[in-house]
Amino acid sequence: MNAANERYLVYMAEIDNPSAGFKDIDKMSSPAKDQGRSFRSFNLFQKKDYQLFLTIGRGEWSVSGFRAADLRAHISDLSPSQSSYFLKRLRIHGLIKKIGRRILDCCAKNTRIYRCAIPLY
Repeated sequence: MNAANERYLVYMAEIDNPSAGFKDIDKMSSPAKDQGRSFRSFNLFQKKDYQLFLTIGRGEWSVSGFRAADLRAHISDLSPSQSSYFLKRLRIHGLIKKIGRRILDCCAKNTRIYRCAIPLY
C-alpha cells in the first residue's frame, strides 16, 4: 500500500511543474534498442501514440497500474498485439515499469515527459 501511495504522491507532485520533462522528450522521440532489436520512437502527432499518452496519463493508473486490456478499453481499434507492442515500447523507453510479478504496469518516475507533452494536440 505504501508503494501505491508513493506513486500517487509522485504523480501529484509532477503536475505542478510541466516544464521539468522537456529534456526527456528527446529520449522518447528517438528509437530505442533492446537485445539488438530496435523499437520505434513515439510521435505525439500520430493519433495512436497521442491516444496512448492520453490514456496512460489518467490519474487512475498511477495507483493501481494498468494492463494491455485497459489500453484497449480506452483506445479504439487497438488489437491485442498492438496494445502489447505499445507496452513493450513504453518499457523499453523507460516510461513504465512492471509492478512486482503481476501483469500490471505503472508509470516510471521519469514519466513527467508525457504530462508536459500532452497539451500539444
